[in-house]
Amino acid sequence: MGKPTGFVPGAKYSGHNGQVLVTDLEVTITREGFGGRMSGTPKTVLARRQVEVEHKTAGRLVNGWVRITDARTGPRPRFEYQDANLVLYTWQRRDAFEDLVRLLA
Repeated sequence: MGKPTGFVPGAKYSGHNGQVLVTDLEVTITREGFGGRMSGTPKTVLARRQVEVEHKTAGRLVNGWVRITDARTGPRPRFEYQDANLVLYTWQRRDAFEDLVRLLA
């Protein structure tokens, strides 16, 4: 399954509570704005080949999410908004985040 057609090295995927920056070597989750500050500090995940991705597709009335983890990731928090490895996104951004999931898979 090759790279999505819209992939640009260093591309940033902006979600509701954070952004995912993908380079050739690593994946970084950053937090900007109010929603981002509520979700925790920036987190860099190891090299892309060691990344695990969980994904829930957004619906018209329900946000989707992408959870990016590596071997160092601890247990999942009780609530999604407390998970430093999870980025929420809306229906309007679903195509970009589906490309991100295909890229990291």
